[in-house]
Amino acid sequence: MKRLRFLILTLLVFGVVSLTLGACTLIDRQAPTPTDDQIPTAIEPNTVPSTATVTLQIDLGNDKIIANYSLTAGKEELLWPVMKKILDDRQIYLKSQSYGGLGVLVTQIGDYPNGQDGKFWQYFINGNYAPVGASSYRLKAGDLIEWQFASDVLKR
Repeated sequence: MKRLRFLILTLLVFGVVSLTLGACTLIDRQAPTPTDDQIPTAIEPNTVPSTATVTLQIDLGNDKIIANYSLTAGKEELLWPVMKKILDDRQIYLKSQSYGGLGVLVTQIGDYPNGQDGKFWQYFINGNYAPVGASSYRLKAGDLIEWQFASDVLKR
């Protein structure tokens, strides 16, 4: 019986000593000190450009209008009011017809009315035929908007 007590007491003491030494070892361990090139000096916020450019080209036969327009970041702008402003600033005639919820149809730019020689005003966004009317298209940074007076969509 004495031997059993002695064995239990020895194991208990050994366990306590082991736990204490293990805890001391963990406490003494420190995280490695970062070098100067590992310490961030400042966190840079995501930078958003304050403006972005959209290019509008209108082919008037012998004359091609090319205008760059600056968009304000975070502000959605529709093609129609931007186009009207650019043409107004250049004193170029623009005629349109509103179809309510369907949008606006450009019927004439400069001296070129729709139907003349079987041609109509059509526009392209980044080289692709526009999927929506000018009054519905929301401009995006880097857009190239091209207006063509053409008889066939496929004959760009």
